[in-house]
Amino acid sequence: MLRAERPQPAQPASATIDAYTDALKHWGCVMSIDLDTEIRHVEAAGSRSQRAAEGSRYLFAAVAVCSIWLALAAASIWSPELVSGTDQTYVPIAAFTDWFYAVIATGLVLMAFSRRTPDLGRSSWGAFTFAISAIWLVVAIISIWTPELVSGTDRTHVPIAALVSPIAGVLATAFASVFVAGSAGGEVKE
Repeated sequence: MLRAERPQPAQPASATIDAYTDALKHWGCVMSIDLDTEIRHVEAAGSRSQRAAEGSRYLFAAVAVCSIWLALAAASIWSPELVSGTDQTYVPIAAFTDWFYAVIATGLVLMAFSRRTPDLGRSSWGAFTFAISAIWLVVAIISIWTPELVSGTDRTHVPIAALVSPIAGVLATAFASVFVAGSAGGEVKE
């Protein structure tokens, strides 16, 4: 006797994949599943260290920018003033001009810190921060303690170092920032 069989409905793709995965587990081919979990674990640990490096980068950036502005404040307050004219007018020339150079230096430092390289470590950012802090400490010391130029019969006092040292500080900051922003960091992949 001839019996007519009903056609079976097609299995969804996910059921086929599940059946294939069960067969692989049954025959001992579990290595791909273990490998996936290990890779994800390594990536999670790597991303955690990258987040810590990013956090320290922002800390170093804050220290570098604060050192620029603290040096500017010290130079503005204690630098010799420009004394000119027969009435001996005192003009705090460092306080008028230094902020402009500090803005430029801050922009250069933040440009260097905006570099998106995960393989540039904390030691590089720390060294860069130390260099910027040292540059602006020297700028403040030169601005404050270097004698001024005295000329003329009316005894005009011109604090040349208070005018020139911030320009030299911006140039040194630019060299350091471009060096860090252009450095390769760790391994360079070709």
